Amino acid sequence: MNMRILLVDDDAAIRKLCTVALMRLGHEVIPCRNGREALGQLHEGFDLALCDIGLPDIHGIDVIRALKARAPSLPVIVISALDPDEWGKKASDAGADHFMAKPLRLSALRDEVAMAARAQSHLMVCLQDPDPAHREVVAGMKGVKLPAIGRIEIAIIEEFLPELLSFEKCEL
Repeated sequence: MNMRILLVDDDAAIRKLCTVALMRLGHEVIPCRNGREALGQLHEGFDLALCDIGLPDIHGIDVIRALKARAPSLPVIVISALDPDEWGKKASDAGADHFMAKPLRLSALRDEVAMAARAQSHLMVCLQDPDPAHREVVAGMKGVKLPAIGRIEIAIIEEFLPELLSFEKCEL
């Protein structure tokens, strides 16, 4: 799954390295050199955020809080040279999903981004009207429409894999 990724890091070399690596994997990357730039991009909508903590203008923890306030389900991965034991907990409390210590290994970054992409490819059941017989399944955040399934299939998924479903009113 190709994702739209917000990358926030004040280190130009890290921004360039991550941007190139992620673009080669087919992702769209919006690099930001500080917290203000990142917060200015919040209206754009992202599938994943990679955020440093030690930013020059706004602390990364505050950027994470702002990202999560705007998009609570947005996965956030912290990339930082700060102590993971101390700052990992603070980042997690702010809403970060994972902490990656610098120096980054590109293979580890690739794996984390792939894991975030897999997590987003859940099933979303759209309610075209309140009647459960009219539910249709949409894959992931991009709204890829799959064939309609019936009540029995939805009941099976609800029973055995409820974490895969989110029910929303939507127009297909």
